[in-house]
Amino acid sequence: MRAGIALYLAVGLASADRLLEATVREAAMSSPEWWEAHHQLAKLQPGTSWFGPIGRAIAQDIAKNYTRSCALGDAVVLGSGFSKTPYWLARTGAFRRVYGIDSSISAVRAMSRYAKALDHGGRGWDIVRYVRADLTRPGQFRRDASLVLDEGVLDVLQAGPGIDPAARSAARQVMEIYLERASALIRPGGIFVVVGYAGNPAVVNQTTLELSCWTRGGGFLGLDALGADPRRACSPWGPGAYVLTR
Repeated sequence: MRAGIALYLAVGLASADRLLEATVREAAMSSPEWWEAHHQLAKLQPGTSWFGPIGRAIAQDIAKNYTRSCALGDAVVLGSGFSKTPYWLARTGAFRRVYGIDSSISAVRAMSRYAKALDHGGRGWDIVRYVRADLTRPGQFRRDASLVLDEGVLDVLQAGPGIDPAARSAARQVMEIYLERASALIRPGGIFVVVGYAGNPAVVNQTTLELSCWTRGGGFLGLDALGADPRRACSPWGPGAYVLTR
């Protein structure tokens, strides 16, 4: 009997994995469905992030050099996935609350459990909340953040090489809508940090916000002080990040 149940469960899990694999093959990488399938297949652990070290370094620089010009409010990390960046921001003491926003329900649930397990009342996990949401789709969002940090969302929204002009145009439109909604979350005096974007700098320079750059070792710099192509300094090649100030 037990052997039969075990076999039934194994067959069911294998079938589920095949469905997830099909989603990864066929869905667009920029879609929430792709990332949900990816997270389930990869079996990622809390704390896993491509931008983990950069997120911690940015948080430390914000605490040291930038909090005086940030209007006190919330911090929002977009595309947080399994990242601990919300925790590093919470540790700065510069924010009332820190939200990790992701379209993957499995990532949000895993990180919510992780944060709850580590919440011992200290300044850190106790003010972190993980929420499922997708700024590329219509919805109601709070507009009271003193910091919004994009962990790679803008980068995955861009069309890859070989995609036809119509698809590239559609992707650019989605990116513009996303940037508009993300920047609208920021209250006056706040900043919008874009981590991991390796595309055309003109995309992040299209808003009415003031554009600068953050680089490891250099901190927050105006583009005129870089002496280099923003794509080389502010992108993952830097490694660095674009900074937009309201």
